[in-house]
Amino acid sequence: MSSTGSGSCEVGIGIEDTINTQGCSPDEGSHNSGTPEAEAVRVARRKLLVAIGFWAGVLVAVVAASAIFVGVYLGTGGDGETVSTDYGCLPADERNPHWKGKVVNLAVNSWTGSALTATTAAIILGEYMGMQVTLHSEDEYAMWAKMVQGEVDACLEVWPSGHSTDLQKYIYTDQTIASAGPLGVIGKIGWYFPSYVLDKYPQAANFNTMTSESRNTVLSYFSNTLYDGPSSWVSYDHEIIENNGWNMTVTSIETEEQLLETVYAAAAAKDPILFYMWTPHQIFGKYDLSRVSLPPYSTDCYADLDEVYCDYPDDILVKVYRKNFLDQSTLRVLQSFNLYNFDQIKMLSAVAYNGSTVEVAACNWVRKNRETWMQWIPPEPDNILRIALPSVIIPLVFIFCLGAGIASICHFRMKNKVAEEVVDLENQNAQLKLALMKTQDTTDFLNTPAETVVKMIEEFRKRHDWSPTELEDFNFIIKVISSRKLYTFDNEKTSQFLEEDVKDYLFDVTAIPRSKDVSAEQPENTLASSQQSHTSISEVIDKHFFDNVEQWEWDAISFANHSESNYLVHLANYIFDTHGFFEQLPLNRQKFNNFMDAVQKGYLDNPYHSGIHAADVTQALHLWIQQCSNAVCFTALELFSLLFSSLVHDLGHPGFNNNFMMASEDELALLYNDISILENYHVSYAFRLLKRPQCNFIEAMTPEQYHLYLRILLPSH
Repeated sequence: MSSTGSGSCEVGIGIEDTINTQGCSPDEGSHNSGTPEAEAVRVARRKLLVAIGFWAGVLVAVVAASAIFVGVYLGTGGDGETVSTDYGCLPADERNPHWKGKVVNLAVNSWTGSALTATTAAIILGEYMGMQVTLHSEDEYAMWAKMVQGEVDACLEVWPSGHSTDLQKYIYTDQTIASAGPLGVIGKIGWYFPSYVLDKYPQAANFNTMTSESRNTVLSYFSNTLYDGPSSWVSYDHEIIENNGWNMTVTSIETEEQLLETVYAAAAAKDPILFYMWTPHQIFGKYDLSRVSLPPYSTDCYADLDEVYCDYPDDILVKVYRKNFLDQSTLRVLQSFNLYNFDQIKMLSAVAYNGSTVEVAACNWVRKNRETWMQWIPPEPDNILRIALPSVIIPLVFIFCLGAGIASICHFRMKNKVAEEVVDLENQNAQLKLALMKTQDTTDFLNTPAETVVKMIEEFRKRHDWSPTELEDFNFIIKVISSRKLYTFDNEKTSQFLEEDVKDYLFDVTAIPRSKDVSAEQPENTLASSQQSHTSISEVIDKHFFDNVEQWEWDAISFANHSESNYLVHLANYIFDTHGFFEQLPLNRQKFNNFMDAVQKGYLDNPYHSGIHAADVTQALHLWIQQCSNAVCFTALELFSLLFSSLVHDLGHPGFNNNFMMASEDELALLYNDISILENYHVSYAFRLLKRPQCNFIEAMTPEQYHLYLRILLPSH
């Protein structure tokens, strides 16, 4: 914009080229627009703007094309090709590739069982769900570092007995790898022999209980020889034989294939043979084998590996994955993925003896067990943007950008018409605002019925002069209708007239929190207080009763008799402290004690299904958990869910079984439709107690923790 003295006028670009008379006389404006010099400048300017618009359109078109390429790349996983894993197992109409584009790298270790497990998962993730799954052959020990580096995402078959150090380091110390739970396969190393040996020596499997004379006779039948694998295998056979003083020698075979050939030859001739083996293994699908009963496994037995004298431990195989890589849909499948010993043995046998490949054996399992693995599949992804990006959004962006380029070119040729349309739009906008103002009172149809009623009451309240009491009633009516408590009790007004048990009943059936002063009341016998903790329990019960909790000989009845009717509260605190639940999980001890006191009172005085029975079961479960390495078997949340379940598993039991409840048409049988009547009742009772504010000790759990807690707890009943 330029100025040429007091008589000058302002010259603009665009629409102002047409409407340029502001500040100029008609003669001046006509004279300026009519001179050849001014017209030449105007034409040159328009050509320049047209060129700019054209090249801008080309630029946005190129950007849009690039965006399409990127969208296709993101939608398919790269390289412009179909990247989902395909073994040709599932027909097209049985697939649901809504997860296409996700990438998973699974580790495969050196044994066939690991390959079968990984391939089975790859078929489900790749063919059914459409993911890109890559199987990586990895050394079982080097795999952990590669997982941290991002080269491998998960391994679905880890034998904890050989990786206790790795599990401790990567899962619990560094926390770079996480457990996806047990696989379902339980590995068992031991001494085995063909079962036809039992025809001659029925006691041959009972090394631990037979007399020395009988054992020597059986060993003599086996030529006093145990056939073992190569020295690289995990084996304590020499130590077991030496530390038990048995008259045996160990013959090591260089490879697994040679060991199997030795067993095959003996079995074909019906000769006795004693050999080292583990399950699951394909040989169990070929022969009926019996395992020798060695002295029972214990942790003390393996404290010094040179002094091992007992049986090998059970190996609960686990799944692990690299943290912060898996989305929730992939993680859910891997956490739910389960195979069992009989599954692997059947697939291993097919590969070893029927000429099947790993892929074919895994495919056969997937086809025959569709109902099983379909339960592992999460809901279809809600990330519509990723799916729609290459097919819908990007083409629309391209069209829009191309249109913008064309519009830039045409704009300068149609500016007069555009200016007129702008004026028309402004007029229409003004008319629309006027119409909206006139129809402002006609929008009640957008309100809910409750909002309409509130508005009518407010209008009615304004039309008269009401007394203060009447206005207070109006305000109360509006407040109640506006809230969600139309059919609930006013606990603040009724609590002074009701007994505590009546208030508890009303709370349970309405599920509405009671007033602050009522919910703050504590049961008379509860241990809960902000000052009292587990350390005060020793003042109530002799310390030796807690020492005995760690023994199978523990007497639940004596413990209950010495605890002043709060034995479940004391026992639960002791066991929860032993496992460190209050340090590892967001649990409120005060509310936990309130909850356990309510549970204690909820158990009826039955001859069997009583609180003492719950204490006995909980203590036994605690000991079973202590038998395995907690760091390998379960997470803190899983252990907490199991022990919580045992504490409430018979809560409120009436002393009759389900058949009696159905035959007598009990109210509980009608309530639960004759389906697991008491089991459903116990769980419902426990959760109704948890709904009480003073008892909800798990309220600080995250949604993920709470959902996992429910998934573990509910099937246990």
